[in-house]
Amino acid sequence: MQSNNKIGQGEMETKAISLLERENMPLSIGFVAFHLHVTWQTARGLLLRMSLSGQIKALETSKGYLFMKQQNN
Repeated sequence: MQSNNKIGQGEMETKAISLLERENMPLSIGFVAFHLHVTWQTARGLLLRMSLSGQIKALETSKGYLFMKQQNN
C-alpha cells in the first residue's frame, strides 16, 4: 500500500521550483504554503526535503529559513 504523503510529491516539487523561479528571490515557508495551497507544515517538509537533496538552497535567518533556487555558476 502506498503512503498518502508520497502522492503528488513530484508535482508539488515542480510547483515549488516554478514558484521560486518566478519570484526570483528567497521565499518564506508561509509564502510558499499560501501559493501552493498547502499547510505551513506541508510546505516546510517539502522545502526542507528539497534543500537536503540539493534541489533548492536554504538560507537560515534570524527569523527562520528562506528558500531560493540553486544558483548555477
